[in-house]
Amino acid sequence: MRLEFKNFAFISAASKLAAEAALCAGDQGQFWPYHDMLFANQGVLFEKGADSRRGFKQIAEGLELDTRAFNRCLSRREHRQAVQQLLDEGRAQGINSTPTVIVNGVNLGYPRSFEDVQRVIEEELAKNS
Repeated sequence: MRLEFKNFAFISAASKLAAEAALCAGDQGQFWPYHDMLFANQGVLFEKGADSRRGFKQIAEGLELDTRAFNRCLSRREHRQAVQQLLDEGRAQGINSTPTVIVNGVNLGYPRSFEDVQRVIEEELAKNS
């Protein structure tokens, strides 16, 4: 069994750009720290009238990324296709919200608790033993 994380940027154009920015940071080995900063600052980054692109660049600066490479990646939209492909794949799987948890093909949607996830994992493991 393995755990996979996949972007599902479905809320707005800014959410798609945020996913692209995280992948640009990932090019420098900083996907998870960048991801964490996006979530920690989402209220400011995505409020009405916010300059999200500027905020994304500020996060890159704060993480001491190579900002020239990051800004180039973001302005060229180098990960646009990958983000769109993940969105299309998610929709094809019936995903319509985040987070969505799928265990061995069992779509739990937005699980109410860790215990719900744990129960399905244990059931799936028992099938394979």
